[in-house]
Amino acid sequence: MPNNPIFWSSVGFWLLIIGLVGDFIVLFISSGTTEKRLAAVFTVLIAIGVSIEHIADSRRFGARTLSSQQQADIEVALKPLSLMPDPKGVPERADVVVFPISTEAVKLSNQIVASLKAATWNADLGQENGSFFGVAVSGVVVFVRGIDSQKGVTCATKLVEQLNAHGISAQFAGATPKWQSCTGANMADRLKTDPVCSMLLVLVGDHP
Repeated sequence: MPNNPIFWSSVGFWLLIIGLVGDFIVLFISSGTTEKRLAAVFTVLIAIGVSIEHIADSRRFGARTLSSQQQADIEVALKPLSLMPDPKGVPERADVVVFPISTEAVKLSNQIVASLKAATWNADLGQENGSFFGVAVSGVVVFVRGIDSQKGVTCATKLVEQLNAHGISAQFAGATPKWQSCTGANMADRLKTDPVCSMLLVLVGDHP
């Protein structure tokens, strides 16, 4: 069962629409027991749809947070990626940077770091000021330092997938802005030996 509030908000919305359309159709049915039963069914659907949408939207637009169980689920999903080859035997590295600074974003960033550390990734809050990268993001945006690094891209896309699955809006945006890249012919060998080349930047921005 999806744990994504965006999914449940959509479910609630369509239940509401079905209930409203059903109630409208009932108006054209001759009065009697069938009409009353159908009206009752569609009214219940409307109530359920409104309730689901309200609960989902309160999670979707409320403060972003990862519960202990969600963090544990992310840990399980990401742990197998930590020691992928290229470079072999080196834990995946991720810097989590908050920009702009807000209490909500800092709390979420610490929860992401905790999940990654539990998955045996080499992760921490980045020392960089988010403004250095020259971008302002909505939600969470994940970059990889070496866009040609299969390990980096795989880890980045899996992290984005897991965050979205747990109700945190995230996207993979390719190469890290303003950092020296590991791409190019003169860097071909470095991609398989330097852990920095698969390094991720996780930029936590404003609530979307």
